Amino acid sequence: GVILTIQSGVVVKFKKISIPLSGYIEVSGILNVQGVPSKKTYFTSFYDDSVGGDTNGDGAQTSPAPGDYRGLIFQSGSVGIVDRAVFQYGGEYDTIFICNYGGLSCSYIYNVGGVVTISNSKFHKHRFQSITQTSGSFLLTNSEVVSDDGWIGIRQSGGTSTTTQSDIAGDWSVGFDIFGGTAFIGNNFFHDGWIPIRATNPKLTVSGNTFTNNGSGAGSIDMSVNFTHSSNTESGTDSRGWRMKGYLDSNALWT
Repeated sequence: GVILTIQSGVVVKFKKISIPLSGYIEVSGILNVQGVPSKKTYFTSFYDDSVGGDTNGDGAQTSPAPGDYRGLIFQSGSVGIVDRAVFQYGGEYDTIFICNYGGLSCSYIYNVGGVVTISNSKFHKHRFQSITQTSGSFLLTNSEVVSDDGWIGIRQSGGTSTTTQSDIAGDWSVGFDIFGGTAFIGNNFFHDGWIPIRATNPKLTVSGNTFTNNGSGAGSIDMSVNFTHSSNTESGTDSRGWRMKGYLDSNALWT
């Protein structure tokens, strides 16, 4: 497939038209986003004057809001390399379409079969969730998922994922929502949210994470999950440990 390279300092703005027609980039080939520490790459709203200037030339008459656009969609067989990027004011959401219209989800990153690597990046000011995966794989490392305006940080229903050395924080209902596939969550900092990790029916390994000031301990795990955890620490909440729920209808392993 073709390759799109977005260099450091580039500001990509998406225009909100009407649901479900707001801006997004659909990737079937390779998307290579390469920011640098001093000049990151931005994905933001057409109405965001804080980066790239006053694109629509109306001064302060309009302002950006979470959900102004959808995001990046990675189709089966695609490749995504995202380094030192900032995503803000996206994750369009409408209850009529329940965050899924014509295969498009309301996430900054929506992976339906690609191989996506995200590093040194920040996701914030989103409307619903930052990263969604139904199949394929993603690696998230050394990044921030700040759900200051959203509901869920990361949602996985299939494929494989590795999330490591990242800061997952903010006013979310769930930091990482896993209900399918295989996930490794290691050496991250989950803080100031409600349920850091919620898992139903995947294979899940959680190791070396720090949980601080969350409303519901370290997380909620379905009893049927093949669940391995080690070397995690928790503080700043009256509810500690893992809340196991549900019932077993097949064999499971906890270690």
